[in-house]
Amino acid sequence: KTCIFHSKHHGKTFHPPLVHMDDTFTADLIVKVVDHLQSPNGLCLSSTPETVFVADGHTIKQVNLETKTITVAAQGFKQALDVALSSNGNLGVTDVQAHKISILEEKENGNYGVHFIGTANAGCLDGPASKAQLLGPTGLCFDGDTALFCCFGGSKTDYIRLHT
Repeated sequence: KTCIFHSKHHGKTFHPPLVHMDDTFTADLIVKVVDHLQSPNGLCLSSTPETVFVADGHTIKQVNLETKTITVAAQGFKQALDVALSSNGNLGVTDVQAHKISILEEKENGNYGVHFIGTANAGCLDGPASKAQLLGPTGLCFDGDTALFCCFGGSKTDYIRLHT
């Protein structure tokens, strides 16, 4: 088998290859990995081998690409649009309709503690995470575990913000 996808970050490999090509695959072939999602948008690799997180409407789902099983990792979002995983295991979620970003910190018991960036009042106001106003956050990524970059887009706004 030949690897066509391999996850590396800062020179460190987090996962074995997620997708393998064998004699049944040909170049430029699109393969359905999983279905039964409601409104999938952003996705990112999980720290668990062979799984990804998917922003899917009001929930974040964890999809095992090998077994094709789907579990709900978090729920209660107005419209989860993107997800990103930090190097220390925190999961960031943009909630575009709630005008905030949720940071989920995994606890030892497998549950998550949640911290929010943004007041949930639509706006463009910098400040501490609990007082900042965001307007429809659409995408995000982490720089290791120290900084979160988030982009915002729409008919009246298009910018990138940094939260440290």
